[in-house]
Amino acid sequence: GGKAVGLLHFGARWAAPAAAVFMLACSVLWLAPTRSPFLEMVNRLLSGRGYLSAHAGKHFGFSLFGQSMPLAPVTVSPEWPVPFFTLDCVYSYFCCCIGAVWLILICVSFYKLGKLQDFRISILLILWALYGVSENISLNVLFAPLLLISILLRPSSAEAPHSALQTD
Repeated sequence: GGKAVGLLHFGARWAAPAAAVFMLACSVLWLAPTRSPFLEMVNRLLSGRGYLSAHAGKHFGFSLFGQSMPLAPVTVSPEWPVPFFTLDCVYSYFCCCIGAVWLILICVSFYKLGKLQDFRISILLILWALYGVSENISLNVLFAPLLLISILLRPSSAEAPHSALQTD
């Protein structure tokens, strides 16, 4: 169990930053005239969400501090008609709509939370990072990103890392 738990905590620290880098790199690569079979497979697994991220990057650009997205009908591809532009991947959503600065802050905060080495927090961080690849709803309060980050503000979390989720 010790190695598995250590691997879990390592994964928790790096899940969100790795998923962010992977999805943003893929967004850039999906814009290439020819795509690798690997990128095509990833896009199929994500139900076309990869192309949506690439489309957003190409037509709206990434923003450091956020920007407003138009609510007009958009044709991303003939296979994927949408009545208005939607951006499902939370990492692309941050970079196009909310601002890349906030994505960096989330990744840094989640990295620090992973360093607490609390089993429950580590599981939540990994699940959040994976779910964020396909849905921006992971920013919803029910998915607890701000609640998790608030743990870093508790003095007890630095003193007793294994009891970060306990109440006083």
